[in-house]
Amino acid sequence: MVTVAERLAALGAHHDVVTWAAGYGTDFRAAFRECPRGDWLLGVAARRAVPWRRVARAAAACLRVGLDGRAPPDLLLDAAEVADGWACAVVEPGARESTRALLRALEPPDAATAALASAALLCVELDDGSLDSAALVPALVVEASLAGTIDCAWTSIVRHTQLATASAVREHIDWESLGCGR
Repeated sequence: MVTVAERLAALGAHHDVVTWAAGYGTDFRAAFRECPRGDWLLGVAARRAVPWRRVARAAAACLRVGLDGRAPPDLLLDAAEVADGWACAVVEPGARESTRALLRALEPPDAATAALASAALLCVELDDGSLDSAALVPALVVEASLAGTIDCAWTSIVRHTQLATASAVREHIDWESLGCGR
């Protein structure tokens, strides 16, 4: 039977993901359940051809992790709603296009807002042809969390944000949709 690490390597996963997965042997469910990073989960989901709408909803949930507890510009909050609505097919293409244009024109006041604006733009632009960029959203959320933080807190903040984005992904993408155990 193929191991988790072998399957991830065959999918083209980065070396750090494959190395992390080596300890799981053939226990794909445990690896999915315990994966500590949203970017890894979204990367696998994109490579396993999970329907784009599910990947997009998971990416929007990761964006919300970054927006939680902040006072971001309303545009970023709106972008999370538009991205999620686009993925649910309840937002008109015109709303998506206008949000995209507004995000591109935004002049962020700080590094955290810039990272979140980039994540929001990726979320709004996600569709069937751009799934690989979904994995960047949790990474940008981590970047936003680190902006303005003192060095001694970085490790804790990175770990917390990575775990929060992984949980957000698992809310929208379940084990079965990955089909890794087959």
